[in-house]
Amino acid sequence: MHNRPRNRVVDEKELDEKRKKITKWNQLKNQIFEERKSGAIDPNQLPKLNNLILLAPEFSSFWNYRKEIITDQLSQVNSEEQKRDIYKKELALTEQVLSERHTKSYLTWHHRKWCIVHVPDLWQNELALTSKLLSYDNRNSVTLSLTFKPVHCWNYREFVIKLLNLNPNQELDYCYSLLTTGNEGVSNYSAYHYRSAMLNRKHEEEQIDFDQLLLEEWDLVKNAVFTDSTNQSAWFYNKWIQQKMTHSEEFIQDQVETCESIIEIDGECKWATLTILWNEMNSNKQLSEERLTFLFEQIENLIRLDPLRKNYYLDVKSDLLLLHSKCLQSDNVFKANDLNLTRFDAIVNNAKYENVVELDLSNNHIRAIPNLSSMKNLKRIILDHNKIEFLENVEGLDYVSIKNNQIQHTDEKLVNSIKKIDLEGNPLIN
Repeated sequence: MHNRPRNRVVDEKELDEKRKKITKWNQLKNQIFEERKSGAIDPNQLPKLNNLILLAPEFSSFWNYRKEIITDQLSQVNSEEQKRDIYKKELALTEQVLSERHTKSYLTWHHRKWCIVHVPDLWQNELALTSKLLSYDNRNSVTLSLTFKPVHCWNYREFVIKLLNLNPNQELDYCYSLLTTGNEGVSNYSAYHYRSAMLNRKHEEEQIDFDQLLLEEWDLVKNAVFTDSTNQSAWFYNKWIQQKMTHSEEFIQDQVETCESIIEIDGECKWATLTILWNEMNSNKQLSEERLTFLFEQIENLIRLDPLRKNYYLDVKSDLLLLHSKCLQSDNVFKANDLNLTRFDAIVNNAKYENVVELDLSNNHIRAIPNLSSMKNLKRIILDHNKIEFLENVEGLDYVSIKNNQIQHTDEKLVNSIKKIDLEGNPLIN
């Protein structure tokens, strides 16, 4: 996993050492369970729990028993300083666990949260701890990086930020420093995700133009993808930007031109091609035949580069065809025959076609009927000679023709809701 070969050769001496550790661990575990079962709340059990937790921090019973003992200790002291010392010891334990190959331990992070809320004067130190843990990567800690899952650490950092009630600008600066420091930084998916959360907070708290913020983020992405066009983290982040942005034609044009420049450098960069396609589908411009031909060529290239996602790319091609073909007739009939379409979702979810009364999509490769509820005026649908397996989403229509498809079963209630239906040529099973 993660491009690291596993050493499967384990000598007998090493196995014997592991067996001894397991035996000792089980004995210690059973002792602790017996103590807890007897109802004993004994602080002398804490060192044993330390050893067990350091070996297996995902055993919730250990943490729960530990909390029972700690809670009892806290109830017996009156000094705030004494309470603080108790919590500090717990924080030291969790830090030891997190620093010793267990950074993805949910229970350890949960226990740390339980403690830290009671010591506000240490909150600022927590940012330094998370920064230290987030700095662990292939460059400075091979052992830890094998098991390091930064999402837990980022979640905890956000928790601390809320405790401190800090302005998100500080965290945006922190993310920026991570994402612009060397080649390791630009592909930090978790940092991008955390940055998106901070941007949402900044927008909500400061009521500033979100589109302007996103344009600045696009500049960050451009730098990343020009550094490494295969950087999936940056491309995924750009997808988030696209989804959030109010799609101005200027923004779309800049994205398209940037991605075309990348394709000139790296003709096999599928992310740049996909970004062009997504932007063209969001554009209000009518694409020329020449432009459509270029895009279809790019889709064929995507299928060649990534054959496992062939059906998805064919769906994207269908969307482009429907959005930019002249299929809508003057009488609100939409006719798109013999276009090799695999789906027709693009028109169903487009307000431009909400007044269509008849859909004729015969002689294509459509696999399923999408939800048609947004097409309020639709009365008739013709889907002859396709590859549809299930009759669905056509309730209450006046006329449904779905001849020569692959439908084996029908719902009696659905069929009875249609005034006239033609299922000739389907392998129906009674």
